[in-house]
Amino acid sequence: MKVNDTSSSRGGGLGGGQGGPRVQPAAPAAAGGGGEEAEVAGLRGNFFAIEMLADVGRRAGMGERLVRADEAAGKLRAFLHEWTASAARRQRMHREGGAASGSCGGDVESGGGGQAWRGSWKDVVAGTSALQMVRLLDLLHPTHSHVFFSRHFTLGPEHVLKPGWTLGAYVSHVELSQQREQLANKQR
Repeated sequence: MKVNDTSSSRGGGLGGGQGGPRVQPAAPAAAGGGGEEAEVAGLRGNFFAIEMLADVGRRAGMGERLVRADEAAGKLRAFLHEWTASAARRQRMHREGGAASGSCGGDVESGGGGQAWRGSWKDVVAGTSALQMVRLLDLLHPTHSHVFFSRHFTLGPEHVLKPGWTLGAYVSHVELSQQREQLANKQR
């Protein structure tokens, strides 16, 4: 097993972890050699899905919860499957002329035998965000990583923290406070 320290920032709405090590799988054993199985690769730790990725997590039933990476991936794949089927039905309905012009929120363009649904970014964002989140989850260890889906974090009455650099500062503060408390407890 090879471990590389990767302390790069995580963009795209998935943040957290501890800039921890990335575990790469061991080289596969030679065929017939009876060697050990390769370890599962992936980043380990707790991560936050914010903004659009938090919204799709909420839509998939994982809002405001800490979810194991493999569970999150499974729920998002199921959500993506349902979303794809729904989008295909909506497009078929418009193509066959079964819906009034613009009734699904998208632009309608005249076509040969009916109407072709063009839609807008609002119609596709849930699917593209789900696909992006599934791809990001592929970078995480399936059982030793967890994701918390939230668009905002409540710190107290009337104090809501919106995601961004302030979230990173808050997490660092919490981790530092926990380390100080552990050190104080050891000294007692």
